[in-house]
Amino acid sequence: MCGQLVKVEVQVRKLYWVSRALPTLPINLEDAACSEAEIEKALQAFRQFLLFERFCQIHPPKLIAGSSEGGDVVFRLDYKGHPACLAQSPQLHKHMAICADFGRVFEIPSHTDICVMDIGRLFVSIFDSLNQNCKEDLEAVAQK
Repeated sequence: MCGQLVKVEVQVRKLYWVSRALPTLPINLEDAACSEAEIEKALQAFRQFLLFERFCQIHPPKLIAGSSEGGDVVFRLDYKGHPACLAQSPQLHKHMAICADFGRVFEIPSHTDICVMDIGRLFVSIFDSLNQNCKEDLEAVAQK
């Protein structure tokens, strides 16, 4: 089924109104939007914390020769004349790094294995870094 377009028609017989939507969003989208530089600052603070905690950053491949998890629903493509798939998860590479005695590992951006660390200290470290490196931005937000 990968790569095939399946057309489906849905016929609604009943529609229930659960609750009325608020007339305005609870957040201001302009305030929530981040530039690439702001995202990079936050990621750098995250990376610094993990490195300080003696995690090892890895960079697993994003394209692989075949399905990594045995599924047939993967994004397949031609890469320089060879079949390739978009890697579904870096878990295999993380486990291989751990087995190779790398200890605790992480990848950014990804879903980091945060179950083995103190989340509270992570956020305190990130916010301390943002307070140090983004004073002007934080002051501008506080004035609104």
